[in-house]
Amino acid sequence: MRENLEQFLNHLRREKQKSPHTLDAYSRDIAQFIDFMEKKRYGAGPGAPDTKNIRHWLGEMQRDGASRATAARRLSALRSFFKYMKKKGIVETNPAALVESSRAEKKLPDYLYREEMDGLLAAPEDAAREG
Repeated sequence: MRENLEQFLNHLRREKQKSPHTLDAYSRDIAQFIDFMEKKRYGAGPGAPDTKNIRHWLGEMQRDGASRATAARRLSALRSFFKYMKKKGIVETNPAALVESSRAEKKLPDYLYREEMDGLLAAPEDAAREG
């Protein structure tokens, strides 16, 4: 799969004109998945991965402390990689397309205390008087 990764990165660079930062992120994310497949002895060929392997990879990532956003980004990179390989006839299916990404963590919005809001609302009046 590493040879396919290089072809994919060249495709992104030349045809999709992706930024160097995007290429670096895709390269790291997909290489991490390939390393995982080799470490677990699931197979290193393009047709070896299945949805179960991908879910296992995502689970390990989260156990290692990766955020949901990081896992979603890595899954997105993997989906694009398999989509490319499917389009080129290297694989028959895209196993990553069948894996749902976990929802991003929703953060509560920051808020102002009443005194801060009063000060903010009074600010234009103070500035108008001075100007």
